[in-house]
Amino acid sequence: MIYTTLRYMVFGPYDLNQFPVFLVNKALSFSAVLCWFVGGVHYFKSVDSRGKQWNHIAFHLTILHVLLSLSVFSPSYYSKWFLDQTLTYAGELSLLFGVLGFYVMVLIRFKMHCMLAKPTLKIVLYLLVACHLWFTGWNGWLAVSKWHGHMPPISLLCFVLVLGSIALHLAQLRNQNSKPS
Repeated sequence: MIYTTLRYMVFGPYDLNQFPVFLVNKALSFSAVLCWFVGGVHYFKSVDSRGKQWNHIAFHLTILHVLLSLSVFSPSYYSKWFLDQTLTYAGELSLLFGVLGFYVMVLIRFKMHCMLAKPTLKIVLYLLVACHLWFTGWNGWLAVSKWHGHMPPISLLCFVLVLGSIALHLAQLRNQNSKPS
């Protein structure tokens, strides 16, 4: 919440009116991705119960993120996603990958994944979230001069954490596959 407040309110163009939903939503999305990453670290260290707890928290934070995003989803809040009241191509892709990621997360959470193993499905989830984040913010990631307070956008921080989560899960799968049976 501190990062969001500093970047978007103190150094950025947003004011207290956007804090309760729009800015809290940014903090929730970052917190969800951070919890996934911490959960991945615990799984990598073979501390299953802690990893499950972190992933459970991430699940709930993601639900809140989805609900808050839908509540303010409009051209006035997400202007870069809209052109004449219609979603842009990047906006459509971001929304598509976000919805697919949420769907896969629900499949994992409620153990409805019979076609793919859970670790494989988690990597699919992270790839979908990475695509969601990419189409959400890639065009502002390299424009460092436009970063509010020279602080990277939350979408970039989340993207890096998701890539880290993918790396952790791939390393865990490699470790599991290299152990003698």
